[in-house]
Amino acid sequence: MSRAATASAWPQPGYDVGQSYYNSHESIVNAGTVQTLRRRWLATPLYADSLEKTLKGE
Repeated sequence: MSRAATASAWPQPGYDVGQSYYNSHESIVNAGTVQTLRRRWLATPLYADSLEKTLKGE
């Protein structure tokens, strides 16, 4: 595996123990490239009410 791939690999869900979802080694997605991102898929939850509760923190 290349050094860049190793540096940006997420060792666990949420990236780190605190689940910050922040990878300080990320170099591909940044303020200059984010506008080029395109949605490749969309997931619809089976139970919309449970999603709403999750978003509200219930």
